[in-house]
Amino acid sequence: MLFRSPETMGKRTSAIVEHIDMYPSLAELAGVPVDLKVESVDGRSWAHLLDDPTEVHKAAAFTQYPRCWPEGSTSSEAFTHMARCAHVDMTDFAYMGYSIRTSRWRYTEWARWNGTTMSPDWSDLAGIELYDHTDDPPHDSKVSFEQFENKNVADLFPDDVNELSNQVHEFVAGEALGS
Repeated sequence: MLFRSPETMGKRTSAIVEHIDMYPSLAELAGVPVDLKVESVDGRSWAHLLDDPTEVHKAAAFTQYPRCWPEGSTSSEAFTHMARCAHVDMTDFAYMGYSIRTSRWRYTEWARWNGTTMSPDWSDLAGIELYDHTDDPPHDSKVSFEQFENKNVADLFPDDVNELSNQVHEFVAGEALGS
């Protein structure tokens, strides 16, 4: 994310932020109070990073991304050729990718999507991905993606996969409960 403020010209942060943090952040910077106990806002303000870019904002960011079958296919053998789900009803998604991004890892599980319950079937995974960003230059997202998300290292770090998988499952379960 890129944000420009006259007070912070030339400063960068590698803190993890999410798009859901935008509203509370801009509201705080504009002096508009946001009561997280009353308002339905999931994000947290990152305005404190403008004062100290070395601070930590969040330990992790979560995303989800649906995958749909290519035209005329309904087989899991076609997973690597799946398409984005433009103009597809949520009940017809085939898989949902759930990711966690920490300062070191991007971990993703591709779970079969249950269109009836509108939830992932964690027992039916099309795959898992783990990418190590240890030497990632945080200021260059293009290099970050091209150099650090080309080799799936899930088989090399089973303990980390287990820990990240648990975090993803807990996050998704919490979202389902509305927390």
